[in-house]
Amino acid sequence: MRYSGTPLPVSFDENFTHSVSIVEIGQHGETPAVKEIEIQNPHPLVTLPTDGLATWEEAKELLSKFPDDIPAYIRLNVEIEDFLPVEANAEAASLAEGKQCRFCCINAKRKAVRQDDVQVLTVQEFQEEKPIEIARRYAEYEGISFDEEMQTMFNEVMDMVAEESRND
Repeated sequence: MRYSGTPLPVSFDENFTHSVSIVEIGQHGETPAVKEIEIQNPHPLVTLPTDGLATWEEAKELLSKFPDDIPAYIRLNVEIEDFLPVEANAEAASLAEGKQCRFCCINAKRKAVRQDDVQVLTVQEFQEEKPIEIARRYAEYEGISFDEEMQTMFNEVMDMVAEESRND
């Protein structure tokens, strides 16, 4: 038995060769012969940059330099410190205009925090920490501003969870 999968990639993260298997069954008792035929994708899923992340400006440059005559679906891997500009998707789509490729999406990842800057808590320290402080640490680690509005929303959720616990 064998999972057939899809003949073409359905995700940008499928970075392996797709194929079709032909199974020839001979006479009773013979081992079936399996032949794999690689499928050439006429519109491949391309991630720019091909390895790692680029700044927003670098990603736009890569997209603008992508050959005009190659049909492909494009995803941009972008490293951000805070947020992408609101017009990022529209800007990327306009860079692909007139080309055979089509811009699909931006895979934005927050800039990694240096491991030296991460404070590791023991289990006891973690248990003694207030939930809002854990949330604040996590937000800081992810590069998210834990402002007053965020703190208010967090407290509202904590109140809702406490209320549900009392009702159970």
